[in-house]
Amino acid sequence: MSISPLRAELLLSPELPVKVESQWVEALRGNGFETEVHRPLGHRSPAVFDWVLLLSIPLHAFLSTLGSEAMHDLFQGLRNRARERGGAESKPLVLEDSERELRIVLEPDLPLEAFKRLFEIDLDGFGTGPLHYDHNRRDWRSVSDEAGE
Repeated sequence: MSISPLRAELLLSPELPVKVESQWVEALRGNGFETEVHRPLGHRSPAVFDWVLLLSIPLHAFLSTLGSEAMHDLFQGLRNRARERGGAESKPLVLEDSERELRIVLEPDLPLEAFKRLFEIDLDGFGTGPLHYDHNRRDWRSVSDEAGE
């Protein structure tokens, strides 16, 4: 009986350089994920994207295979390259659980503590999301879930 491989899908903003794409693909494939990469068609304006990278992946598997520091390093590399290019510094990276469509928004100013906490939380405790890191509470939360939406 064969086990189906873990799959990851990357949707990249047009402004990201190929080097960033390569780093993410290498990290994902190195952790056992078959990875598909998509970029929007050239005629679309980059302004339609409110994120710089959308990663659709089975989050439980992803968070259990990739450590918080490795995720932080990838995220910081993405942030630094976006800033060097003079754009995307205010655009987040979005993780989307391909199994239940829960989204986690990684804002540009996240500390390492946020990544460590992300790897500790029980994602099954959230319904609709999206999850954002609350700097005051020092925890991840979903305002939609808290509002009962």
